[in-house]
Amino acid sequence: MTSNTHKNIVSVFAYGNLAHFLYYIDMELCDLNLDRWIYRKWDENTVKKFPHLTVELPPRMRLGQVWDIMEDITSAVAFIHDDHEIHRDLKPSNGTLTTPSSLFSDR
Repeated sequence: MTSNTHKNIVSVFAYGNLAHFLYYIDMELCDLNLDRWIYRKWDENTVKKFPHLTVELPPRMRLGQVWDIMEDITSAVAFIHDDHEIHRDLKPSNGTLTTPSSLFSDR
């Protein structure tokens, strides 16, 4: 894997086996995932931290947010694929949102 990073990929600090059948990944903590954003399931702290993502918007403006998120997703996936890696579990509950989206782990 390349040593380069991508703004839309969360950092993995460590990973390994805890026992024969337990595997762990120590990675960057993300406050809001794509699934919670789609279904608007956020708490007061999330609203305070990400007002630009949680404010009620007219449909056309929300569509602009969706477009930006889709660009972030495709940019991160392209970065991963350029490094000859695949995500293998791409779904909204695995996608995280921050100021610009940070969407994927690198492994």
